[in-house]
Amino acid sequence: MRDARQYGAASLTALLCACSPPLESERDYCAPMTAPDGLDFTSHPDGASFQELLDGAVQRALPGVALQVQDPDGLWIGASGQCDFETNQAFGPFTRSRVGSVSKIFTATTVMLLVEEGRLRLDDRIADHLDPDLAGHVVNSEIITVRQLLNHTSGLPYEPAYVSALYALGIIGDDPQQEGHFADYVAELHDQPALFEPGQGWAYSNFGYALLGLIIEDATGKDHAEVLRSHLFEPLGLVDTFYDSEQFTPAGLARGYMDFHGDGGLTDVSDWDVYQVAGPGGAVVSTVHDVGTFLQALLGGRLLRPASLEQLLDCSGADIPDSADGYGFGINCSELDGRPVLSHVGELAGYMAAFLVFPEEETIATTIFNGSHGVVVEEIADFLKERLPALTRR
Repeated sequence: MRDARQYGAASLTALLCACSPPLESERDYCAPMTAPDGLDFTSHPDGASFQELLDGAVQRALPGVALQVQDPDGLWIGASGQCDFETNQAFGPFTRSRVGSVSKIFTATTVMLLVEEGRLRLDDRIADHLDPDLAGHVVNSEIITVRQLLNHTSGLPYEPAYVSALYALGIIGDDPQQEGHFADYVAELHDQPALFEPGQGWAYSNFGYALLGLIIEDATGKDHAEVLRSHLFEPLGLVDTFYDSEQFTPAGLARGYMDFHGDGGLTDVSDWDVYQVAGPGGAVVSTVHDVGTFLQALLGGRLLRPASLEQLLDCSGADIPDSADGYGFGINCSELDGRPVLSHVGELAGYMAAFLVFPEEETIATTIFNGSHGVVVEEIADFLKERLPALTRR
């Protein structure tokens, strides 16, 4: 798997509501989360192998990890490791976590729903939906389209230096106080040069998804976080999925840890509020089950009309340089041993998440962990790959 900067990155018969404890406080980390009533998630024939995979990852590198696999053999959800080292709280199958750029598929789907409602068009110029002063400082805003923001062909840069600097302990210090927020993040785009002319290349841009948040607000007259909640989270019963913000952190959120020096020493970065500036491209909190439920609904045709879903999954208009992969709207398209794969990886300080979808084998895997060790995603992909031929023959 690639770094989240290179690409962002799968059928349940019913939408299930989770019965979780109430949100008690803004910073009630690792409060125990319970499974939806009646959900059978432990009888998968390969459950022991999945658990061994997670246990091995924790022994080598990770604080904690959760995994959900849905395939023709059934549903499995499991976890391993620690959610909070200080309190010795275990990382559970339904622990909530920041999912980073996996948020982009939620934002992209919301944009497509607004297109279906007639509030937006994919070929609208972004300048028509931005404050004129901001548009005047965004390079090529008069010709960049909503479509080009969605598939990273706008030519806009990745993100401001002060966000990337949060990943370097030597720059931010041992007790950082992140003062940036979404408005500051967008302002950093002012007068930055284009990487290429719109539509003439591909470059992953968190800035582009930040602007999509403002465009959603212009089209609806509502805060973009509220639009995601009303269009996706509530209709699908995703009660463990939230838009994290400066004012609100849901109970049960995993603590995040980073090994800055590669020596196994972990720093608790849970309160480094880098997620605030991530906005529509990275501020969603969820669980492996909720992300899986969302993907089942999306790819199963229960959210978008067929033509809209086809456009969201169309990766032909965005070729990733030096790769055979392509990028749709908030989703990466690639192949694994000749098998189509849909995916996205997300990373924030102390947190990672990913999903892998093998459409031909009806297999969806979602994972979250409270550390930054991308090799685990590769291991999950390799393990699933070994099972795919058997699933195809069924």
